[in-house]
Amino acid sequence: MTSPAAEGKTPDDLFGFTRQRKKSAGRRVLMHVIDAGDHGCVSDDAGIAVYKCGRCGHETDWTPFRTFTEAKRGIPCPKCNPTTPQASP
Repeated sequence: MTSPAAEGKTPDDLFGFTRQRKKSAGRRVLMHVIDAGDHGCVSDDAGIAVYKCGRCGHETDWTPFRTFTEAKRGIPCPKCNPTTPQASP
């Protein structure tokens, strides 16, 4: 019995077919905090922030956030990212 490598076969075509790779979703463009503060009210929100996209320059109004980590992570830019996700075949 000969090995598959000796026959020139790769692990992908060992069984007569190749694996189809799924296309990954493109990278999201995120807007990051340029100004943040405390809104002064007693509520569940940790504070409010203004976000700006580094790619297109879109800027939001004051937006509430629940945690500081959430604010630092950023939010998707509505102008740079498609509104409907692409269906993968």
